[in-house]
Amino acid sequence: MSYSLPCYPIEAAAGVELHLADGRRLVDGMSSWWAAIHGYNHPQLNLAANKQLEKMSHVMFGGITHPCVF
Repeated sequence: MSYSLPCYPIEAAAGVELHLADGRRLVDGMSSWWAAIHGYNHPQLNLAANKQLEKMSHVMFGGITHPCVF
């Protein structure tokens, strides 16, 4: 590419909105599946993610996995 694409620094997100560093707010019309279903900053998802981070953030070794919870 002969020119770079614009970059939009995001400071926060809630529901369907992305909050830009310059104060503008954008509606995320191209979000991932999870953001499209649950929105950003969902309290129950944040709680679950924080509980997991307190135990283990991430392991990147082949053949190692987390416990299955159904």
